Formats: sequence, structure tokens, C-alpha cells
Amino acid sequence: SEKTADEGELDRRAAADAAESPGDGDGLFPIVGIGGIFTAKDALEFLLAGATAIQGGTANFSDPCAALRVRDGIRGYCAATGTDAAQLIGRARR
Repeated sequence: SEKTADEGELDRRAAADAAESPGDGDGLFPIVGIGGIFTAKDALEFLLAGATAIQGGTANFSDPCAALRVRDGIRGYCAATGTDAAQLIGRARR
């Protein structure tokens, strides 16, 4: 089942907290955004919070093309804002 808005917010806050932990930016460990990723907006929120990668899972059961839609949505956002995905990582924290 889909996560509630509150559960998704907790996941994104956890990613942001992990991104701010000691070792941030030194490349020692990746932060993977997992949980509640059904749309490009969900994925972008994880990236902006500091996740270096994202994983979609449950959405694929209800929409086998979910991963492609998320990817295309991220590409569209990057094209519209003149950025690339790597530039988005942690941007909400800066």
C-alpha cells in the first residue's frame, strides 16, 4: 500500500539527516532514498534532501512503467531548470 504523506515526509527527513551526518560529502557512503517514491516529485524530494541515489519498488506493482515515468520526470525537471541530477543532490540543504 502507498505510504501516507506523513510517512513519506519522515523518509525524506531521515535522508536529509543522514546527509548532514559526519562524513557528508566525503564520498565514504551513499545515501539511498527508499520509500514512498511513486512520482518524479517524490524522487526529486529525496535528491534535494541529500540522497545520492533513489530506489522505487512498490509503485512498479501498480504501474509497471513507474520507474520510466520517474526517470522521465527527473529529466524533464532538469531540462526545465538547466541542471542535472547530480547538481540536485542536497540542494535543499544549501
